[in-house]
Amino acid sequence: MALNLFLNNKFSEALELLRPWSKGSMYHALGYSTILVMQAAMTFEQQDIQMGIATMKEALQTCQKFRKRNTVVESLSSLVSKQTVDQMSEASWVQKVMTVLPAPVALPALQGLS
Repeated sequence: MALNLFLNNKFSEALELLRPWSKGSMYHALGYSTILVMQAAMTFEQQDIQMGIATMKEALQTCQKFRKRNTVVESLSSLVSKQTVDQMSEASWVQKVMTVLPAPVALPALQGLS
């Protein structure tokens, strides 16, 4: 729904729809922060840029909450053998995508997961 609003140039409505869940859902957090980062890129206003940076940091923290924590043994064994995509948790996959791709590119790829 928020994506439809965003694509139909209803940015404020999309933000209002995503805001309540932006702290508890990594998908909503990424969508919310991506819209604000795009807004900052379009306006070049200092306040928008600061807001975009802050919400992107919050989105990354939200994603960290859902990341699978490895034990010491799992961490050491991952150095020896590589994980396949099937073995990775959804949160760690999202985190890896976000570290490689910028948010505007990663978000459409991540939406295919749901």
